[in-house]
Amino acid sequence: MQTGMMIDDRSVVHRYDELSSEDELIITRRIAEKSFHINMPRVLRLLIAFSEVLLSHSAILCYFAMVLNTLMSGSIISMLFPISIFFWAMLSVPRPKKSYWVTVITYTEVSNAFCLTLLLLHRSTLYSVC
Repeated sequence: MQTGMMIDDRSVVHRYDELSSEDELIITRRIAEKSFHINMPRVLRLLIAFSEVLLSHSAILCYFAMVLNTLMSGSIISMLFPISIFFWAMLSVPRPKKSYWVTVITYTEVSNAFCLTLLLLHRSTLYSVC
């Protein structure tokens, strides 16, 4: 091993001989990852950054999809989505808990099953209810 000083991402000074093999592997991987990202084309880096922004704001995308669903279908069944957004999800700080998402997913599955049952039983009344 080499003896020398090294500064990691947290600006803490370590000696090379004090690093374990796992630490050296992590540092080597970080350096390789940074050089890989630097050598990527700008368009690809822009697309990766855009996808990371979308993933970091996925709750807002879900809220938008629920409101859009209500605007497109405009039924009584779909009215629970914007009500749940504006009276529960947006009031939760910093974000809604897992129970909110489980409740919304369960309601979506039940309402879809209900609408499918109506479709199979009474094809003419589906659009007035669902």
